[in-house]
Amino acid sequence: ESEGVHSEKPVCNIYVGMIEYSIEWITGHHHDVKEIECRAMGHPADVFRISKQKE
Repeated sequence: ESEGVHSEKPVCNIYVGMIEYSIEWITGHHHDVKEIECRAMGHPADVFRISKQKE
């Protein structure tokens, strides 16, 4: 999604949503997903942080 795009903040929100839904479907629990590095920001790869949501 970030191919050829330049931005100061992450732009791959569709992947964040897909990862969140997939993990919830697999585990039965919601997890927070945040894109912490994005190719649109000049990073070599998109990197996502996945953490358990506090109950």
